[in-house]
Amino acid sequence: MDKFVGEHVAVIVVHGVADQKRGETATAVAMQLAAEAQGSVQQFDLPILVPHLRPAVTIFRWNPDNLVGRVWKSLRQSVRSDFLDENLGEQPVKNASNRPVFLSSAARKPDEGDAANAGADHGVRFTDYLIAKARSVRPDPSEARHYQAPVRQISTGATQVDVFEMYWADLSRLSGSAPRILTELFTLLFHLSKLGADTVALAAVALQSGNWRAALSWFHRAADWMFSRLIALLSLQLVVCVVLLVPALFIADNLERMPLPASLLGGGAIAIGLVYLGGQNWMTGLVLGAVAGAVLWRTGIREAPNAGIFILLLILSVFLALYEKLLVFIEERFKATYGIGWLLLGVTIGSMLLGAATGSVDGAAEQAVENATRQAADGAARHMVAGALRAIEVILLAYVFAWAVTAVLIAGAVVCGEAASIGKGSTATVRQSIVTARLGLFVSLGTFLAIMMSVWALLAEPLQNLVSAFQYRPWWFKSPVLEVINAACFLEQRFANSTENFAVVAVLLLALTGFVVLVFLPSLLREVRLVNTLSAARLGHWLTAGYRAIEWLVRWGSWLVVLLVVAAAVSLVNAQLQRSGLQPPEWLLAFGGLINPSHPQSAEWLQRLVFLFAGSAASLIAVGGVAIKWLQRIRAPLDAALDVDNHFREFPRKAIPRVRIFERYAALLEHIVGQGYRRIVIVSHSQGTAITADMLRYLQRRGQLIVGEEKRRQDPLVKLGEKLRAAEIRLLTVGSPLRQLYSLRFPVSYAWVLGTTPPTGPDPMTELAVNSWVNVWGAGDYVGRWLWTSAPCDDLPPLSVSNAAYLPGHTESSPEENDAAYESKSTYRDRCMGADAHTHYFELEQDIVMEELANLVFRAKKK
Repeated sequence: MDKFVGEHVAVIVVHGVADQKRGETATAVAMQLAAEAQGSVQQFDLPILVPHLRPAVTIFRWNPDNLVGRVWKSLRQSVRSDFLDENLGEQPVKNASNRPVFLSSAARKPDEGDAANAGADHGVRFTDYLIAKARSVRPDPSEARHYQAPVRQISTGATQVDVFEMYWADLSRLSGSAPRILTELFTLLFHLSKLGADTVALAAVALQSGNWRAALSWFHRAADWMFSRLIALLSLQLVVCVVLLVPALFIADNLERMPLPASLLGGGAIAIGLVYLGGQNWMTGLVLGAVAGAVLWRTGIREAPNAGIFILLLILSVFLALYEKLLVFIEERFKATYGIGWLLLGVTIGSMLLGAATGSVDGAAEQAVENATRQAADGAARHMVAGALRAIEVILLAYVFAWAVTAVLIAGAVVCGEAASIGKGSTATVRQSIVTARLGLFVSLGTFLAIMMSVWALLAEPLQNLVSAFQYRPWWFKSPVLEVINAACFLEQRFANSTENFAVVAVLLLALTGFVVLVFLPSLLREVRLVNTLSAARLGHWLTAGYRAIEWLVRWGSWLVVLLVVAAAVSLVNAQLQRSGLQPPEWLLAFGGLINPSHPQSAEWLQRLVFLFAGSAASLIAVGGVAIKWLQRIRAPLDAALDVDNHFREFPRKAIPRVRIFERYAALLEHIVGQGYRRIVIVSHSQGTAITADMLRYLQRRGQLIVGEEKRRQDPLVKLGEKLRAAEIRLLTVGSPLRQLYSLRFPVSYAWVLGTTPPTGPDPMTELAVNSWVNVWGAGDYVGRWLWTSAPCDDLPPLSVSNAAYLPGHTESSPEENDAAYESKSTYRDRCMGADAHTHYFELEQDIVMEELANLVFRAKKK
C-alpha cells in the first residue's frame, strides 16, 4: 500500500454467524464508513504470511511404542480431555534428568515464585494447550501458509481508512455441501455431551470440589463414554447387518446371471487397484484389468456359485476398506472408537457366521427346486438371512444392557448434580456448569435417539419385504406362541419393542424442541423481517424469560427425564429376565410398566412421528447444497452452535479450529501493528467477538505462562501483546455472545466477562488492553446481547438485566463517559439498538451502529 501523509486508521473486521462469503462483512463496514465520511472505496487483497504458533508451555506428547500403551492412551483420552488431567494447573512431574514427563498433555501452572505469572486463568491455558496439541503433530513447525486478506481502502481527504477482514469461516464453518453438513452435524451431535462433561469436570477441579462434585464429574464422563463409544457403535453394527444382507440376498436371487458381472467387477477392481495403489497409468491399468478379468473367467468364475462367492468376497473387501476409513475419520475426533469399532464388527460378523452355520431359516415355498443352481441359491439365501437375524439379535441384546447402564449413569449424574447444587459451597458457577453438562448430555442422547428411530423406521419396511419369504427360528427374542416365525414379522416385532419403550421420551423431546422454537420464534420472525411491530422491551423480555425458563426446565425437568429413561431401561431388562426364565419382582415390573404405551395405537402414532422427523431431516439434507445458501438467517442458530463447539474442539490435532484461526489473526495483527497506524479499530460480530476477546487476552497473558524473564522478553507473541498495549486499540462488538452464552454456559473459563460481584462486566484495559470498547446489541439477539447492563442481586448473573436496558436511547457506560470520552485511558459503552435480532447489524439503515463505528474510527483523542 502507498504511504499516506494524513491520519491513517486501520479497521479489522471479524465476521460472525451467517457471514459465509469472504469479504462480505468488510465490504458492509467499508460502505458504512464511506457513507458517513462521503469517501470512495477501493478493494484489493493483501498477501500475509501465516506462520505456525509456538506454545508458551511445551508439552511432550506421549507416544507409546507398544499396543498396550496405545490402547491405554486412546482409552484415557476417550474419557476426558487431557486438559483435565490430574496435573491441571500444576507443575508437571520430572524424571531423574529434571525433564518434564507428560503421561498426558496437561496445562501447567506457572511457578509460585514468579510474580509476573500471577493471574493466568483456565481460558488462557486452554488456548495455549490447544496450540501445543496442534504443534505436536506438525511435521515441519516452521512451515508457513499464505493468507489473502481482503482489504477495503477508504480515502476521505485528511483521513485514510484501511479495512482488513479477518476471515475465518473457511477454518471453522459449515459449508453448503451435503457430505460436510452430515459429518459436521454428527460430530456436533456426539461432541456436545463430551463438552458438557468437560465443563462440569473443569468446574469440579477449578473450584476444589468435594466428593459430590467429583462423583458428578465421573458420572457425566461415564455416561458420555457409554453413549459415544458403545451405544453409537452398536447402532452402526445394525447398519452393517443391512449393508451386508441386502447385496447378498440380491446375488443369491440372481445367481445364474452373476458369472459375467463377477469377471467384470474383478477386472475393474484390479485395474483400480493398479492405478490408485500401484501407481500405474489408466491405460496400463485397464489392459491389465481386462487380462485379469479374462483369467478369472477361464479359471472357474463361469460357475454360478463360484461367481456369487467371488462377488460377495469383493463386496466384503470394499466394505471393510470403507469401514476402516470411517473408523479412522471418527477416531481423529473421538478417541478409542477405532478399536471398539473393529471389536464390535468382529462380534457382528462372528454372530453372522455362527447364525448362518447353526441358525434355522426355511424358504416359504416347500416345493422341490429343479435346478441345482437354484438349490444352491436358495440355501445360500437362507443361511444369509439366518446369519443377519442372529447378528441383529446379538446387537439388540447388547443394546439393552448398554442402555440400562447408561440410564443408571444418567440417574447418578442428576442426583449428584442436585447434591452439588444445594450443598455447602454451591455457587452460581457450579449450578451453571451442571446445567451445561445436562444440556450437552440430553441434547446429544435425545437427538441420537430420534435419529436412530427415524433410520430404523425408514429401513424397517424395505428390509421386511426383502426377507418376507423366509421363516426364522429366534435364538433369544423368542415368540411366546410360535417357535418359528416369519422373518418379516420378527423384524417388525423388534422395531416395535425397541422403540415403543422410548415413545414417551420421543414425545418429551418433541415438546421440549417445540418450547425452544417458541422461545426463539419472535427473534427469528424479526430476523427474516416478517414482523416489524414488536417493541424492544417486549422482544427482549420474552427472550430473557425464555432463557431463564430453559435453565429451570433443564434443572428440574431432568428428574422427569431420569424417571422415563430408567423406566425404559427397567422395562427392557425385565423382558430379558423373563426370556431367560427369571421372574423379576412385582415392584420392578410395575416400575417398568410406567413407560409402556397404554394405548393400542401407540406404535402407529410413534411411527408417524418418526417418519415426520425423518422426512424433515431428509428435506434439510436435500436442500443443503443449494437452497440452504438462500436461508442463511434461518441457519444462523445452527451455525452458532457449530461455531461454539468448534471453539473448544481438540481433535483432529492437525486441524484444531481455534489454533488455525489464532495463527491467521496473529499474523494479521503483526502486519497491521508494523505499519504504524494512528489507531486500530477492531469491529467484531457474534462469534468473532469471542475469537477476538480470547486472542487479545491470550496475547496479554501469554507471558504469565513462560518461566524466565529472558524467555518472556524474547517471545514474539509476548512482544506482539506489548505492541498492542502501547497502541491505541478501539473495539466495537455487535451481537457478542461473551456474556449471554459463554459466561453462562462455560462460567469457569469466562468468569472474567462478568467482572466483580455483583456483575459489572469486563474491564476493557485490564482484560483486553483496549482503550475503548463499545458493545451494540439487539433486544432479540438470541446469540449475544449486553455486556455491562445488569441488575444486582440476581441468581443468574449472565442473564441479569435492568428494566431500563431496552428503553430508547438508554446507554450503559463507564463512569468516565462524557463529551470527552475518548480522552480517558479506557472507556466502555453498552447500547441497545432496538427490536432486532442477530444478522442485520451492518446494514446501512442501522444508525446506532454507524454512529458508534464512525466515532471510533474518525474521532481522535483530544490533546
